[in-house]
Amino acid sequence: MAIKVKVPLNSFNGYRGGVKFRNGIGVFEDEEHGRFIAESLGYEIIEDEPKKKSTKKEDKDEDKETEAKRKTTTRRRRTTTKKDNE
Repeated sequence: MAIKVKVPLNSFNGYRGGVKFRNGIGVFEDEEHGRFIAESLGYEIIEDEPKKKSTKKEDKDEDKETEAKRKTTTRRRRTTTKKDNE
């Protein structure tokens, strides 16, 4: 299981322990190695919360919200005709 490690500087982009860090966070595939690096360098370990399973009703509600946003943000350009120009 992967483990996330956070450095004190949020803007850090680089490599530590053979892992690329972006915006202060690096993901270690080897949990033991990640914990070792975090402990030895004084970094913070970010525990991932397990993803909850969504129900069909929640999925439908999210789809409705997305569709409503899409409808309100989409505007059609009005086309001009000869009558409009006269």
